[in-house]
Amino acid sequence: MLRGQQPVFIFLLLATLAYLIGVFGVTVAGNVPMNDALDKFDISNSTAETIRQMRENFENRWNFLNNIRTVFSVISIIFVVCACVWNKEL
Repeated sequence: MLRGQQPVFIFLLLATLAYLIGVFGVTVAGNVPMNDALDKFDISNSTAETIRQMRENFENRWNFLNNIRTVFSVISIIFVVCACVWNKEL
């Protein structure tokens, strides 16, 4: 590996880690279990209050996890752009 290409590798490694941890990891550890719980929720035999409470709990956590995924997606893209710019300068 050429010494000048090492920052490109670091940027791409950081982009990969940001995506794997902050996007894929959060999806697998957070969003998928929430989807499974929502799938098991018996809406037809629930009261309006139970449905409201389920939605409120689900929606708040879902939005929080989605914000984390969005931030890490942007970070990942920034690292890829940095790698492309750095590589073009070589």
